[in-house]
Amino acid sequence: MRPLLHFTPRTGWINDPHGVVHADGRYHLFFQHNPAGSVWAEAIHWGHAVSDDLLTWEELPVALSPDGGEAGCWSGSLVLDGGEPVLFYTRVRQPDWAVGQVAVARGSKDLETWRREPVDAVVPGPPPELGVTAFRDPAVWRAGDGWRMLVGASLAGVDGAALQYSSDDLLGWRFDGVVAQRPTTAREGTRTGAMWECPHLFELDGSWVLLFSVWADETLHHVAYGVGDYDGVAFTARSWHRFGHGEQMYATTTFLDADGRRCVLSWLREHADAAPGDRAGAHSLPWVLRLDGDTLVATPHPNLCGEPAPPAGALGPAAQVVLAADGPATVTRGALTLTTDPAAGTVTVAEGGAPRLTMPWGPRVRLIVDADIVEVAVDGVAGVGSTRCAPEPDAPLAVEGGTVAVTRY
Repeated sequence: MRPLLHFTPRTGWINDPHGVVHADGRYHLFFQHNPAGSVWAEAIHWGHAVSDDLLTWEELPVALSPDGGEAGCWSGSLVLDGGEPVLFYTRVRQPDWAVGQVAVARGSKDLETWRREPVDAVVPGPPPELGVTAFRDPAVWRAGDGWRMLVGASLAGVDGAALQYSSDDLLGWRFDGVVAQRPTTAREGTRTGAMWECPHLFELDGSWVLLFSVWADETLHHVAYGVGDYDGVAFTARSWHRFGHGEQMYATTTFLDADGRRCVLSWLREHADAAPGDRAGAHSLPWVLRLDGDTLVATPHPNLCGEPAPPAGALGPAAQVVLAADGPATVTRGALTLTTDPAAGTVTVAEGGAPRLTMPWGPRVRLIVDADIVEVAVDGVAGVGSTRCAPEPDAPLAVEGGTVAVTRY
């Protein structure tokens, strides 16, 4: 079954979403794409899709393909400069896959046609004196009359870091320094790894948030964030936290919706034991962010709201279930089981009795199922949980303990 609410490609592989922007009345989503197969490949492209509501997507032709000696067009970001779309991407050349360059493409007003201008990289690589062993994923944003860029890095292979550059015109970039770094051995709050992929720095509810994906030991781990202060050059965290729960979420990107809300989309990986098909990968639902103290709370985008319905009967292919329970409770649909246990302090999603996802407990749990994709948010808990379970749209819902409200799509 193809999900109804989550973006998936017609065919081929997708991973990181990026360059999400609202322009001319609709949303544009760009993403890492291998149109030639359902596995990741070095010669990655920038795919493109559009939507009116962040839920129903129309896939358009590929926006950017490797060219001029590029081995791949990897992750980046997009800005509007006086209405002109400009995308920044990681240019990868052989033989060093880990240390990329930052290149630029300028687009037509409809964001469907792109030209490399300038042809040369605007950031040919990190400063050599830093001992950078990995460098990729530029995130660009407007800062006053100029621009700033964050690039994920690994310093000597042991510190995850983000490097900052600044520019007056999006062409000439000055290195400002290491905006933040943390050793891979640090564990307080959460592990942050040896490389920070897809970093984003933004102000939210009076604080600054540094959000990134944790890479270490040749492995993709989870999405993490720090909350603290930013003086324009350095980010100082007062705490570190985990944002992504489970094994599916990675490469979270932030954007502003049409009403200026800070939102995120993430790549949802397939399970390691998933049978190969003609497509692989999906993107998460759009989640709106807010800070509650240092807790980065995620709630579904208002476009996902619908009319609640009685919980009796089958959930159908896509539905949202909100469980309220001060004590132990269980929600079951076929082989999928959600269990809340306040004594143990856990919320668990299992398939056929096998745990798939565990999060800290809260009195209100939001479960969204869409074909084989499951996303979970818990009141008072940072971030979002995600997993995959076999779809059973005709299975009825059973509840023990607590009360539920159901929205079917």
